[in-house]
Amino acid sequence: MKAAPEEKEGLKLLWDDLKQRLAKLCQTEQIRRWRKRKEKERKNFFKDPFKYAHQLLEEKQSSKLAITKADLEHYIKGLYADAAKDTPLGSPVLKQHSARCCDFVSILRVLCVP
Repeated sequence: MKAAPEEKEGLKLLWDDLKQRLAKLCQTEQIRRWRKRKEKERKNFFKDPFKYAHQLLEEKQSSKLAITKADLEHYIKGLYADAAKDTPLGSPVLKQHSARCCDFVSILRVLCVP
C-alpha cells in the first residue's frame, strides 16, 4: 500500500527524525565504548606500567597454520578417539560378588532344608 502524495511529506519528516535520533544514539554509544576502552587502558597502565609499555612495543605475532583442515581433524580424532570403545567393560568385582551371592544362597538352602 502506497502513501498518498500529501502523506509522503509527513512520512519523510518522520523518517528524517528517526535517522537523526539513530545517528545520535550510535554516536553516543561509540563515545561510551571509546571512554570505557580508554579507562581500561589507563587502569592497566597504572597497575603495571612496564608490562603496559612492553605490550605496546612488542611485535604482534601472527602466522598461518601449515596443515590442512582434514589432516588436523584426522590428527585430533586419532589423539582423542578410544580404539576399544566397542569392547564391553567387565568388572571382576561384580563377578566375584555375584558368585559369592549364589554360593551364599545355595548354602542357605542346604541349611534350611529339613
